[in-house]
Amino acid sequence: MASAMSASLNLDTVLQRVAEAAHQLCASDMSRIALRVLGSEAMRFQHGVGFRARGWDTTLPR
Repeated sequence: MASAMSASLNLDTVLQRVAEAAHQLCASDMSRIALRVLGSEAMRFQHGVGFRARGWDTTLPR
């Protein structure tokens, strides 16, 4: 996993690989990563794999 993550300097690529690894490691239906919205305390799901339910790209208020 570490070598796959360090193979890219692109943050989106690295975070997508982390989501994929978590999905595989946990044998889950899905995994998602939320990032903080700039200038806000809200979080927005931006990376993930697996089942994409309603609200996939939802912004979560604090």
